[in-house]
Amino acid sequence: MQLCKLLSILSLAIGIASQTTTCYWPNGIATTVAKPCPTPQGKAAAACCYDDHYCLTNGLCVDPSDDTLYRGACTDPKFDADGCPKYCDRSEIIGADPATHNGLWGCGFTAVYACNHPSFCLQANFTIEQPGKIMLNTAVESDLGIIATATSSSTPSSSVRTERNNGTSAGAAAGIGVGVGVPLAIAVVVLSFLFVRERKKVKAAEAATPMRAYSSPDPKYGPPPPWAPGQHGDAVSPELPTTAHQARHELPQ
Repeated sequence: MQLCKLLSILSLAIGIASQTTTCYWPNGIATTVAKPCPTPQGKAAAACCYDDHYCLTNGLCVDPSDDTLYRGACTDPKFDADGCPKYCDRSEIIGADPATHNGLWGCGFTAVYACNHPSFCLQANFTIEQPGKIMLNTAVESDLGIIATATSSSTPSSSVRTERNNGTSAGAAAGIGVGVGVPLAIAVVVLSFLFVRERKKVKAAEAATPMRAYSSPDPKYGPPPPWAPGQHGDAVSPELPTTAHQARHELPQ
């Protein structure tokens, strides 16, 4: 119980410290709409993303509502410290806007993107650091319903140890696993035996029943049936694309 309280206080302190850090757009103008991300290990500065958005270790941001990728702000007012997302950050880059966040559009190749619109892929494309892992920030904590440990401020969420709100300990979890696993194994054995026995009964019944003559219906000729709705053209894949989504953000400045 005391450990849970300590972790909660530490998580709150980290959140307060992050909120008091100022974020800046690439042009040096401070912004209050972007919030600091955890500082990646070995980096001097941290990227900043909008509230309820995910932070990546490569400095970019993800809007989880539509899986779009964008460049946000940075805690370094000069935007040149290691850790700042140096993508679409200068006015001379085609499609870039250093006064706000910039959406990144995939150009059809792995890790190749353009600023703000796919039409710029042939004129000014660039590559981003891969892979970008999601870091544990308040948005991820809220979505996963977890309490971060003391290492959460600088460790990607894929390797962060967490404690779930239900407070189930490792020993209790192991006990639950054994308690469920043994009866489950017994049930599987019993069901397998019953299944094999029923199959034998069905085969015996089929062997005792004489086969009936079968006559196929007269073939019918004519034009093929019309296309059913949704069956023409390429089917839409239900899977997410391998590259980042390409919708441009329209968020407050």
